[in-house]
Amino acid sequence: MEDQDLLGMGVGGFQDRLWKIERSLITATKSLHNLSGDFEYIQSSTRGFRTLRTALEEQLEKLSRSNPEILRHDLCSNELQRSTINIGESLAGLSSSKKELMVLLETISKEISAVYSDLEDNDELIRGKNLDQRLKARLNDVNKTMNRVSASLEDHKKKFDMLCKDIQTSSDAFSPYQDALSTSLVFTISKQIHFPLLKRFLGSDEEKAMGSLTDAELRIVDGILKYIPVLQLRRVMNTNPHSDITIIKCWNGVLFSYWKENKDHVTVDEFGNRWSSKMGDIINQLDHEVCWAIVIVDLVSAVRHILRRDTQKVKYSAQYLVDFTRANSRSRSSSKKNKPGHSCYACPVLEGLKYVQENGIETEAARPFDNAFCKKDFDRRSSLNLAYIEDVVKLPSIEETIKVLDKHPVAATIPIFEPEYSMIGENIYRGPTSTISRYGTTHAINITGVGKDEKTGEKFVWAKSSHGLKFGVAGYMKVSIEMMMMCLTTGKYGEFVDNPFRSLFEFVYPTLLSEEDEEKRKRQEDVTSNA
Repeated sequence: MEDQDLLGMGVGGFQDRLWKIERSLITATKSLHNLSGDFEYIQSSTRGFRTLRTALEEQLEKLSRSNPEILRHDLCSNELQRSTINIGESLAGLSSSKKELMVLLETISKEISAVYSDLEDNDELIRGKNLDQRLKARLNDVNKTMNRVSASLEDHKKKFDMLCKDIQTSSDAFSPYQDALSTSLVFTISKQIHFPLLKRFLGSDEEKAMGSLTDAELRIVDGILKYIPVLQLRRVMNTNPHSDITIIKCWNGVLFSYWKENKDHVTVDEFGNRWSSKMGDIINQLDHEVCWAIVIVDLVSAVRHILRRDTQKVKYSAQYLVDFTRANSRSRSSSKKNKPGHSCYACPVLEGLKYVQENGIETEAARPFDNAFCKKDFDRRSSLNLAYIEDVVKLPSIEETIKVLDKHPVAATIPIFEPEYSMIGENIYRGPTSTISRYGTTHAINITGVGKDEKTGEKFVWAKSSHGLKFGVAGYMKVSIEMMMMCLTTGKYGEFVDNPFRSLFEFVYPTLLSEEDEEKRKRQEDVTSNA
């Protein structure tokens, strides 16, 4: 405000201006009260969340005790803990905002009081066209503080809106646990009690079988068919289960069944994670769909080194495979609704290895991996210094895979169920074993060894994943070779899980050309590229 304007307004003008400032102060105070009310509500809700979390953990603890197949009860208590922490952090931010606003409002209130006091003292001076410099400074301070309050309120409003969204998200994350943990195992089909009856029922015409059953047996069969229709039951029983069949209601009410195969005939030498020293560094693929490319280059590198085709270990380029295996998929992937900007894509390991068989593969040095698989532009394929493989072998079973594993690693695929996968640690991965399990996707891994659980005798393989060193055991995990499973809620996840499937499948590995044949391939490639 200019001096002349101040001199001209007199006491009435000053009072009018102060009244406007006071009105702004009242508005700011109301905003603070609104925030305070919301803050109290959120604090109350958080106490409710914590009470809910305690109750859910107690239910999960009981569930864990009722079924030894279920992984540690902290599978989902960790997720609940994360949600609680998120809410706590949001409340801390909101509390900080509240304190800052209260300090600002208290400051402006004091400054306005000082202005009123100075205004009374300077009334005569103003009428005499003189202006006390202290009053002028006071008015300027009020102006500045109100500007700060106005700007701060806007910033805090944005922050508050964001915090409310975070808190609502955390709140929403709790509700599925309420449903999932309030249910227990649906049904257990006993190998000893139910299997003989089911074999009689499924071994002949259904109508005749029903007629030959007693009332008590009919009630048992009806109870089983309530959860698993005849067609699905027949598929499961055709796998010759070696254990009870457990039916469990998982995430969003989806029914899964799981059981064990007979693997007594499988000999597992105790050589442990044998090939881990021959594998490359543990990579974290983050949210890129590139596990298949990482697995292929790791496997090709290990096989060539173990079989002494490469006298020193050579790293091959995962980026090369992403760039060229399905070049057309890169542009289509970049427009994905769920992952905008991504040019990565899912691809079977078998297909990627076939591309290497037909086109060779560049080294990591020639086309480095920089955790940016989804960069839009990439260099054209080079024909220089390529490595080759002769063929791609697809193995029919884990038994055949273990035989090959004596010579070198083998690639495979596993189904991803959360939270079992992310929280696996040193446990054996078996698929969906708790009421909060949910199927995500399939994931490529390299099998690097075999083992047997010391307590239960359960047989497993060591698998190298691509989710960083903190995953599993320094990037590796144990996967059961005995488990089979099947989704009983048809159409939920697709045909793959609607039929019995194992925790390991799609076993493949490359064979190598002779040194002479590989040199011929290189010369042919050079001639073609120079033509």
